[in-house]
Amino acid sequence: MMKKLIFTLAASSILIAFVFTSCNNTAKNAEDSKNALLKAADDLNNAKQAYLLDVENYRNEILAKIEKNKLFIKDFKIKMKNENADVKAIYEKQIDLLEERNNAMKLKLDAYQINEKDDWRKFKTEFNHDMDELGKAFSDLTIKNVN
Repeated sequence: MMKKLIFTLAASSILIAFVFTSCNNTAKNAEDSKNALLKAADDLNNAKQAYLLDVENYRNEILAKIEKNKLFIKDFKIKMKNENADVKAIYEKQIDLLEERNNAMKLKLDAYQINEKDDWRKFKTEFNHDMDELGKAFSDLTIKNVN
């Protein structure tokens, strides 16, 4: 009978200790989960801020290139005033096309709506390609003009 009583008390003590330990672990797990969720939200917010900063910096960089192109066009038109009519006509057509492309690039950049990061990467890749092509066209024009 004494053994039974000791066994019952020991089993009860173990059960009580298990229940308290489980409660403490549950509370600790809940706190850990809450901290992990707060960290994930903070990481997401930081990533979004970095993405928006990237978009803003890229737009400023491209707008500077577009303005540089506009200045080039303006200067080139001034230089062409002294050329003969045949040369002037050829270059005017080319410079008008470049001016249209430059304006179209600005409109395309202005029209871009900030969406998902993958969309931004795709847009940026395509836009960089188009800007490189435009820059090459400006370079080709100056090479032709030098000869």
